[in-house]
Amino acid sequence: MARTYTQLNRELGSRIRARREALGISREALAERLDVTPHYLGEVERGSTGLALPTYKRVCEVLGVRTAFFCLESRLPPRPPRRRSETFSPASPPASIPA
Repeated sequence: MARTYTQLNRELGSRIRARREALGISREALAERLDVTPHYLGEVERGSTGLALPTYKRVCEVLGVRTAFFCLESRLPPRPPRRRSETFSPASPPASIPA
């Protein structure tokens, strides 16, 4: 069953809170460094609201992790391997599109 945006927001918020707490950073201190209010950060951590991509990137920078650190794909099934015909090699030009 697919997860809803609310479920994804809750998982992401929970991971952000866990990382913040592991580093011993208060919500207020992190909010100040992100230039957001502590109230907003609390909503994010509870999953009540999502993050805009620029804010997400800033969270990762401030918490010292790569952007993939909080990605939720680890719970998704792995992608099937690409067939060789689907890969692009810079040494060869792309196949022409038939008319």
